[in-house]
Amino acid sequence: MDAAVNTIVKLWVNGKAVTAEAATLEVDAGRCGWRVRARLARHSPFRQRFGLSMQLGDGRTAHGRAVLVDAEGEDVLFEGDDLLEGGD
Repeated sequence: MDAAVNTIVKLWVNGKAVTAEAATLEVDAGRCGWRVRARLARHSPFRQRFGLSMQLGDGRTAHGRAVLVDAEGEDVLFEGDDLLEGGD
């Protein structure tokens, strides 16, 4: 993206003010595209815990809490942060 870069001094995510470091807005006027880059130490989406429930191919189920540890485009990686529970 060949874009104009602007420094962001205040950032809100879903209406909530967050503390962002090294935040920038990149705007590509030629393609009408934009991108925000920021370091979110205390408000990172990777720090959020998710409750996951799964049905496995053999019919068993599994449940547990996990954190999002990586995301690239539509691909995500969750890592369990407590015991995995399951049943038949």
